Amino acid sequence: MHPRPSLLLLLLVALSGTSVSNDSRAGDDDAGHRYSSDAGHHGAHRQHDAHVHGIARLNLVLEVNELHMELLSPAANLVGFEHPPASAANQAALDNAVAALRDGDQLFRLNAAARCELQTVEIVSDLLKADSPVPAAPHVDVGKDHSHNDENHGHDGENYEHVASAHADIDARYQFACVKPQSLKSLDVVLFEVFPGTQELQVQFVINEHQGGETLTRADDVLRF
Repeated sequence: MHPRPSLLLLLLVALSGTSVSNDSRAGDDDAGHRYSSDAGHHGAHRQHDAHVHGIARLNLVLEVNELHMELLSPAANLVGFEHPPASAANQAALDNAVAALRDGDQLFRLNAAARCELQTVEIVSDLLKADSPVPAAPHVDVGKDHSHNDENHGHDGENYEHVASAHADIDARYQFACVKPQSLKSLDVVLFEVFPGTQELQVQFVINEHQGGETLTRADDVLRF
């Protein structure tokens, strides 16, 4: 089985109008592996090139019936700081952000006709180390407060450790399975409500042979493909 290239590579290839062959996938073995296994280092370095507080990026690529989505954001947009947690309040903010990000189908609501279901979530950052993709979390109402229980400081089974960084980013990756991918028409972004520090979302997408880009804001938070 050939390894899957990174979402960024898929997006760039699709936008250039070039198909990804099995040979090119095999040739991208090292890059794809580093992207999945070592994103805390290589992915973070890539993100730093466009690190602007208040601005985040969202990439979407549809492959047959699999929708891949990647959110790239300065940590400050999501937790209010970019250093390893230095207090209980910092730790709570980071835990709450991770919990909300894992509930990706509530942050990013695809139109119902496509019947897309969130399959996996992977969150990586210099502020934490994710060892592997985790199953999608059970439904959580992101409108409710994600409380932090100091007595249960195990992070709800999350396996990560803090590492030092300056200007840290958070990268959240989602994979959806869509029963009717041809019916994908829109994306309602709830990210601005859950993370008020995010003021602008720069989107690039390749969906059903439609490709393009758009900038979303709190006042204009619906993307149409």
